[in-house]
Amino acid sequence: MRDKTLALALVLSTGLHFVAVLVLDSPVPGQGPAFPFGFHVQLTQGAAPATAPPHSATEGPAAAERYYRRSEVDDPAVALAQAPLLIPEYAYHSRLAGKVRARVFIGADGAVDRVVILEVEPVRGLFERPAMEALRGMRYQPARIGGRPVRSQKVVDVVFDPRADHPAAGR
Repeated sequence: MRDKTLALALVLSTGLHFVAVLVLDSPVPGQGPAFPFGFHVQLTQGAAPATAPPHSATEGPAAAERYYRRSEVDDPAVALAQAPLLIPEYAYHSRLAGKVRARVFIGADGAVDRVVILEVEPVRGLFERPAMEALRGMRYQPARIGGRPVRSQKVVDVVFDPRADHPAAGR
């Protein structure tokens, strides 16, 4: 009895899978042959990619909100002033070092508009807040294209090393 039930289940499962493959693999009218397992891709023309040249026909409201990468600007943003970096008390007393990698979005006025954390090591939840506060307090000479200031972005590493000011550091 058990073997019959198992055989029936296998036959039903195989039949359902066969029907599903037939249905999913059928071509969509007007789209040509189908991709295996029914994966169909339709490309539509949308907004210009983020790597469009700075002086192109895509300039307008969307281009005004764009943050250029270092490779796209004539002169990259340069840090003018750093905000204090406060090492969390637990990390300081434990001599726990860490690093936060973040993408900083810099306005055309040199102020930090936004910070996005990319990586944190070694502990999540300990170093993010002080790194964000320090990065938000930074001031930059804005990036320039053709002599005019533009918004830009850069990846910055914030290193927490409580041993750096310790007399035994470097031994």
